[in-house]
Amino acid sequence: MQEVARAIGSDSRLGSKFLKAGPGFGGSCFQKDILNLLYLCGHYGLHEVAAYWQQVVDLNTWQQHRISALVVRRLFGTVTGKRIAVLGFAFKADTNDTRETPAIRICRDLLEEGALLAIFDPKVSAHQIAADLGVEALEGSGGEVLQGDGVWQPAADPLEHRPDLLSTVLTMLFVRFPTLTPEEIMGIAGIPTDQLLHTRAAQDLLDRGRQEGRQEGEAQGEAKVTLRLLNRRCGLLSEATTARIQALPMQQLELLAEALLDFSGPADLATWLEDHAS
Repeated sequence: MQEVARAIGSDSRLGSKFLKAGPGFGGSCFQKDILNLLYLCGHYGLHEVAAYWQQVVDLNTWQQHRISALVVRRLFGTVTGKRIAVLGFAFKADTNDTRETPAIRICRDLLEEGALLAIFDPKVSAHQIAADLGVEALEGSGGEVLQGDGVWQPAADPLEHRPDLLSTVLTMLFVRFPTLTPEEIMGIAGIPTDQLLHTRAAQDLLDRGRQEGRQEGEAQGEAKVTLRLLNRRCGLLSEATTARIQALPMQQLELLAEALLDFSGPADLATWLEDHAS
């Protein structure tokens, strides 16, 4: 992905500064401008164009939920009671601006799943994080091991709680933490130091982990995340529909996760199930 971005960015008409993969865009300005454009298109009868820009907003939201879904899948389908570090909360490096930051949706999703979050951002106060998440920080934070379900603590040091972490979510680029080396950041994420400079070896390490009894857990996690997104998209699902989705094999669950972006209601889901799960 980085090589493709580098090649496209070499065209001076595009540039390379904004061709970085990430958890979706944040900030109030860009989304506000897109929504204004969407309104103007609808006002002047350009409904197809308005639908296009709506999809940009929807896809950005989906990408943020996708990050939390990936964490759930990688941790065997559940993060309840599991300790996770979140490095970076503001949407822009070296600021305390948290307006529409992707970290809000990611953290809320993980908290809803029962995760224990240690959130580190040297520019953002714990009070601001609590206001954005709608959840107060766990009392007594400051070095103690996280305990409970669906709670969070501010971390004064990104290395804090490292022995107890099961996963790390990097919501900002490495440049967000100029005092940390890539080795320290990858160490927080749990990748052995002897694998840091060997991308293929690190990938093989992950692949072996996936093969060791993970298939069932991933399928359960995929179904759980897909059901949550469908409930947001199509309204509360019936028990029969929920059971039908839970019984889908992994490949069809992945297809459903991609297709639900186009759903506008329960009728679309019913049609998809008839076509793919009969």
